[in-house]
Amino acid sequence: MLFVREQSFLLTKGSSFVIIVLAMKRTWQPKKKKRLRKHGFLKLMSTKDGRNTIKRRRTKGRKILARFYKGKQARNIK
Repeated sequence: MLFVREQSFLLTKGSSFVIIVLAMKRTWQPKKKKRLRKHGFLKLMSTKDGRNTIKRRRTKGRKILARFYKGKQARNIK
């Protein structure tokens, strides 16, 4: 058998026909750990610009300083 994405086609195997259809994976495959490492509080605190972002959000009075905390979205924390 031959597997090709995003196409359907016929293969002959002896006297019978085999039809194989494979769909392409979607582009967005969310990963919590990867998102946390890019946009989390510790990542912001590790750079000067990130610390300035946290400082600006504190002075503005934001309840949520960073988008993610410990793998959870900040909006779910109360």
